[in-house]
Amino acid sequence: MIQGIFEFFKKPYSFYSIGENQRLKERIFSLKNAYFICLCSTFIIVLIIAGIEMFLRSKFGFSISKNLTNGRKEFLVSNSPFIGFLKICIIGPLNEEIMFRLPLITKNKFLRYIIFAIILEYIFPQFFQLHISFLQYNIALFVILVIILVLNGRFKRHIYFFQSDKRSNYLCWILIIVFSLIHLGNFTPIYWSYLYVYPIYILPQFMYGIVFSFFAIKYNSFFLPFFLHVAINVTPEIFKWLSDLF
Repeated sequence: MIQGIFEFFKKPYSFYSIGENQRLKERIFSLKNAYFICLCSTFIIVLIIAGIEMFLRSKFGFSISKNLTNGRKEFLVSNSPFIGFLKICIIGPLNEEIMFRLPLITKNKFLRYIIFAIILEYIFPQFFQLHISFLQYNIALFVILVIILVLNGRFKRHIYFFQSDKRSNYLCWILIIVFSLIHLGNFTPIYWSYLYVYPIYILPQFMYGIVFSFFAIKYNSFFLPFFLHVAINVTPEIFKWLSDLF
């Protein structure tokens, strides 16, 4: 699978729908392999980050990861344990998969543009100046998801879609990069003088973006990358819960 993911990143849409006829058992096996690849890779990256953190603290007296910890504490203060778990493990992955994987399998340009507008609103909320609640925002996303999934299935052969055009590959690469970059927000405030270090901190998200896109394009599926995303987000939450318990 690792070799396949590397080949996918070179030319993503050469993999389009090649796994669509696989049986459920084979898909679950692929998800399981991808899950463990992501966890093992993340563990290695975290060790590297730990070394960087030791250097930053000893040499410059500050920590980038501390901002992540402080942000999480603020999040837990403003959300109950259940709502916090729901946002991190279900709503967060759902929103991100709609924004960054759904365009990869959306066969209508107009619907793609709608998703791109949502991405812009998510990154630059002042751009649209929409005064809507968290609930309204997520309901709108869910409605868009349902419409696109229904249309994709109903007009499978007739709706416009770039399968072999290079622009589709560029789209995939751009969405992977933007997906990883938005996670810089987890480390605010940003130490701009040391911005060159931050790509290592969001390297797990970059890797996840590749793997999630791999499943979306290979299986022409929204739900497979969503389930994998949920599993990856749930895992550290379970470990945190167990550490607090014991």
